[in-house]
Amino acid sequence: MPRSPGSALKPFVYAQAFTLGAYPGTVLPDVPTTYRSAHGLEAPQNYNKTYMGPISIRKALACSQNIPAMRALGSFGGPSRLLKLLKELGMQGIDGNALHYGLGLAIGNAEVTLRDLTAAYACLAREGKAVTLNLEKAPVAESFPERPVLPAASCFLVADILADREARRATFGDHEMMNLPFRYACKTGTSSDFRDNWCVGFTREITVGVWVGNFDASPMRQVGGMTGAGPIFAGVMKLAHRNRKATFPQPGADLVRIRIDSRTGKRTGAMQIPAAYVREEWASPANMPGEASPGDYDARGRAYLDSRYTEWFTSPSCTAADAWCLLPEYWSGEPPRVLVPRDGSRLILDPEMPGGGRMLKLRSNLPMGALWSCPTLEIVQYGDEAHAVLAPGTHVITVRHPELNLEQSSTFSVREL
Repeated sequence: MPRSPGSALKPFVYAQAFTLGAYPGTVLPDVPTTYRSAHGLEAPQNYNKTYMGPISIRKALACSQNIPAMRALGSFGGPSRLLKLLKELGMQGIDGNALHYGLGLAIGNAEVTLRDLTAAYACLAREGKAVTLNLEKAPVAESFPERPVLPAASCFLVADILADREARRATFGDHEMMNLPFRYACKTGTSSDFRDNWCVGFTREITVGVWVGNFDASPMRQVGGMTGAGPIFAGVMKLAHRNRKATFPQPGADLVRIRIDSRTGKRTGAMQIPAAYVREEWASPANMPGEASPGDYDARGRAYLDSRYTEWFTSPSCTAADAWCLLPEYWSGEPPRVLVPRDGSRLILDPEMPGGGRMLKLRSNLPMGALWSCPTLEIVQYGDEAHAVLAPGTHVITVRHPELNLEQSSTFSVREL
């Protein structure tokens, strides 16, 4: 039966990105983001409701952050190419086109079967060569035809990240039940409302896929992939390797180790980077990241962040402000625009969301200091963030430049679910 794989599709998002020029040290913004889809504006959140700011692909995949996965899909290949890849991997049951799924494909809004998902992970273990699953016991001498689907280097990079306990510790800790006595790769996934959870992983010899859920698709009680499917995966993998040595995929000659500044994803080069930020990473000589330069840092050695990080940098989520600083930013003279809520929006209060979904974060194109007003709603200010306390009715909200007599308004409606 097809079910939502949640984060279990993310390895293929990044395998596609690696094939198109990214590498595990590539830095992506993990910040609150609004996307436009075929269904309207969407504001996805990370599983743990926290944002890490500038984050490497290695950490984004290991910690299973949603926003960077969607950004990676948008920047490297897009949903159309990923859909094609998933079908080449054997997930033929995915219906719908790229417009229907959008960037949500990166976080599991397409349904797959356990059999097909496990076969796709087996392709990662087999250096990008897919085979058709056969439920019949075949003669030992029989060979199964292989289909090359992904470059071996892309598969190794994904496997290396999925085996990196240190990289995932920030989000998942170090669960004793997952510490097997050999190196393995694995990824968990949890669908909305805990209806499905997964743990799929491999050594070179064996791939194991586990689904946990209720057959009638009713929600479970806070059971996630690490606590539901994870222990079953670990137990099966131990048994499968009790009389068989476990080995792990190895890098090919087309990958080398480089030293990078983890804040920027650039090679350290001649720059003196504080040791706390220097990392070794795998990269392809054909797609080598650029070298760090003095223009990447301020006088104190902090790495510059562009305007995409302004909201995150000034929020409680940023706990290492000594590592970064915002680029000096000046108002460009562009007229103010209300980004959220857009003019004509129709909002619905969802009683299942925290606070009934009444707190709406307001966003404009202005830098910090924008002034908000609404005659019919309360505006609450948290530092440089402004929120509107929603109530049913039609409302007009206005954003104004703090120094110039320029403003813009947005009309929107709110109703109860």
